[in-house]
Amino acid sequence: MLNKFYHLELSHISQNNKFIIFIGDSYTWGQGLYLPNWAEERPETFQHFYETTKGCDTHLSWVQQEPFFRIEDNELKNNLSFTNLVSERLNRTCYKAKHNGGSISNSLSYLSKFNSDIFPYNDVIIIFQFTSVGREDLELNDEEVASLISNNITMEDVFKDKFELLFNKIDSKLRDLETELGWKYYYMDWLGDFYDFNSEKFIRFGERSVKCIHTLTQNYHIKIDYKDRKFYDYHLNKEGNILVADSIVKHLQKDLEN
Repeated sequence: MLNKFYHLELSHISQNNKFIIFIGDSYTWGQGLYLPNWAEERPETFQHFYETTKGCDTHLSWVQQEPFFRIEDNELKNNLSFTNLVSERLNRTCYKAKHNGGSISNSLSYLSKFNSDIFPYNDVIIIFQFTSVGREDLELNDEEVASLISNNITMEDVFKDKFELLFNKIDSKLRDLETELGWKYYYMDWLGDFYDFNSEKFIRFGERSVKCIHTLTQNYHIKIDYKDRKFYDYHLNKEGNILVADSIVKHLQKDLEN
């Protein structure tokens, strides 16, 4: 099953024919969730970071982490991720993004590979997480440039239209899957660029009903104290993933009951 979907991995197995699929970037993948384990059980990795970086506070990028990432870290971060937490609570087999990072266009290409021959199940939920539009190739055409020069339109207006076109491509494909295969779909937004296009489909987080993941990372980011230094990864920590999982389950249960 899904052997043709090289971009997805099986991260949780349930003994039924109910599925949930998470497509997104490093937040969906679970970057950094293994770092507390490294600090406790593999302190040599943080000694390396300590010796090769400078300053009191240091942000650890994926480029710095990747050389130390192991197969067992993949299972560890999946088990701590909101993806598996949701899957366990809803008793659904989970597939999720296999690779770290990625653009919205890449995620759209994944959706285009789904069909009833390869994945012949009706009870399927897709959670599509929007990433930064900065990873997209959004060029201005001659007419848009001319309008900007003549002050007939603002830069915000130009790119809002482009964001909406991109959103509509995603939404159209997911609506096709809903119509043809009976699948349900929902959205998560990293930076809040897409929420207003179809707010009913977007999951909000926590008691404050935060609409984008970026806001959560202000209070729920990964922080490791090592010697006299602090190391950060501004992805969601364990508590942040629990909060997101609770929010997803609440949203899905309310919607599926209606």
